[in-house]
Amino acid sequence: MKNKLLLCLFLPGLLTAQTYDLLIKGGHIIDTANRIDGVSDIAISGNKIARVAPVIDTSQAKKIVDATGLFVTPGLVDLHAHVYGYGGALFPDDTALTTGTTTVVDAGGSGWRTFEDFKTKVVDRSKTRVLVLINIVGAGHERSRGGRQCRRYGPGRHGEQDQRAPGRDRRNQNRAFRFAGLGSHQECG
Repeated sequence: MKNKLLLCLFLPGLLTAQTYDLLIKGGHIIDTANRIDGVSDIAISGNKIARVAPVIDTSQAKKIVDATGLFVTPGLVDLHAHVYGYGGALFPDDTALTTGTTTVVDAGGSGWRTFEDFKTKVVDRSKTRVLVLINIVGAGHERSRGGRQCRRYGPGRHGEQDQRAPGRDRRNQNRAFRFAGLGSHQECG
């Protein structure tokens, strides 16, 4: 009877001893969505934030990370990434996750003709969330740089022929280029 009584007294403590998978201790949390800007602890269960409080008991966690002196933020978003269609494109997981970036926006590497390839090779394989700005060029950036179907518009460079629109259209086109901060642009099929 005595053993059963002791078990009943300690059982609740054992069941609640490790309620969190991860506890991040003492980090300076910056979370504008929840209006948090200060030093606190964060408890995580599974893939969800379970609790945020100034102090959370370490005995409640399976793993503890000391973030004293560090900033803790929700995942960052890279609004201009090159993860497809460029010679220097980088696979998102190789650079994003290691720097706290959980979402990247590919800036026009894929066009409507190459989107399925992009989706298969990058989006579907990446742990990083990948959003896409589809290039107006059907083949994406790979055809817009050095592709044979490209025509340059705007001031000619390196002896290239100036193929801008004539007359009034040319003035409007120049204004548009200046407004956008462009000296020239390419149009490719």
